Amino acid sequence: MNISRGKLINEDDLYDALASGKLAGAALDVFEVEAPPGQRSAPSRRPLQEFNVILTPHYSGATAESRKRAIRTVGDNIRRLRSGEPLRNLAEFDRGF
Repeated sequence: MNISRGKLINEDDLYDALASGKLAGAALDVFEVEAPPGQRSAPSRRPLQEFNVILTPHYSGATAESRKRAIRTVGDNIRRLRSGEPLRNLAEFDRGF
């Protein structure tokens, strides 16, 4: 299962492990190469959908609780900005997120 960063999984190795039966299945929410916006096919270069693979492109975090937490975080950051406090959960573009 990979729900963090797509480049952590070598999809060629994953495909080979699935094809050989060494690995029974996989669940991926991120991919080695991200699909362009609007693309409907699996974003992998390899046909991972031929095996016992669950593909959920960036949907694993889309829960009611995660939405509530995001709303609370935004509200808290607005309050922090107004009071001059440091903001939380800032993007770190040099680190890729």
